[in-house]
Amino acid sequence: MPGGPIVTAIVGGAAVAIFALLALVFAYHTHALRDRGLEADAAVLDKSGHDPERITVRFTTRDGQAIQDDTEYYVDHDPAVRPGDTITVVYDPTDPHTFQDVRWGKDYTMAAIFALGAMGLAAFLVRDVRRQLPRSS
Repeated sequence: MPGGPIVTAIVGGAAVAIFALLALVFAYHTHALRDRGLEADAAVLDKSGHDPERITVRFTTRDGQAIQDDTEYYVDHDPAVRPGDTITVVYDPTDPHTFQDVRWGKDYTMAAIFALGAMGLAAFLVRDVRRQLPRSS
């Protein structure tokens, strides 16, 4: 990378930090939904976007709070989801805007992908910075 090992370390370190932060966010949301998630029926209001496609849903929490928000974490087959349908969502009662289709699954796949990405990028970064350092005799 132009600029030498310091620039490589700074830019690469920022990328590693972003990947690690994303892994933590995915892990936290997954843990919250697995640990304390509650289910609710949600009306599908809209389906929009492309790659990823999103749905807008409205549901009411157990304590009566009306939530309307969108998510890309839903299953769109068997059957396909359309506006007017009702799906079951699982939500975090401490933050009801953290929710997903109950069929989406509550595993740590996305967290693992970003964690592995951070580790792989860190290994590449260390190797690359070491190659750029001047050799001492």
